[in-house]
Amino acid sequence: MVRRRTQALSGFRRRLLHKCWSQRAKIAQTNHPVGDGPMPLRPLLLAAAAHLTLTACSTPQHISDEYRDIPRTKFAFDNIAYRIFDKPSAGKLVITPSVASAMSDSVIRNVTFGAYGTAAPQSSIEAAVAAYLANNGRRCTTDSATLIRNPQWEFAYTCEIVYTTTD
Repeated sequence: MVRRRTQALSGFRRRLLHKCWSQRAKIAQTNHPVGDGPMPLRPLLLAAAAHLTLTACSTPQHISDEYRDIPRTKFAFDNIAYRIFDKPSAGKLVITPSVASAMSDSVIRNVTFGAYGTAAPQSSIEAAVAAYLANNGRRCTTDSATLIRNPQWEFAYTCEIVYTTTD
């Protein structure tokens, strides 16, 4: 009797193994998951990489038209490196974190679907703009701040005109 149970159990194991292996062969032939299983990771990663590639370097037309010929100035404030495109004739400037900071923030926001990000808050960026203008010897106040595209900001400012007399 013990021997029959073992033989019956081993027959059951054989049938189960055969079923598993035939199911695996079907999956390998069709090359997609069976049922409502999780999506394969490779297509998801390729789609995310394509999205990052297309969105990382795009800028709004207004910015590329207005600031195309403006030289970039590097400025560090509060241990954050910024790139500033200043247009004193129009009283406007665009400020954005360094390329590395902007890319890391973009990756974090895209991977977490916008739940997390490392971009500096608007108050910190406004303080950086005020420090930049003061560092250049101008007494200015910011009039407005516009978020162009996270983390790029455009600031409008007015400066006090200082007249000097020569004797």
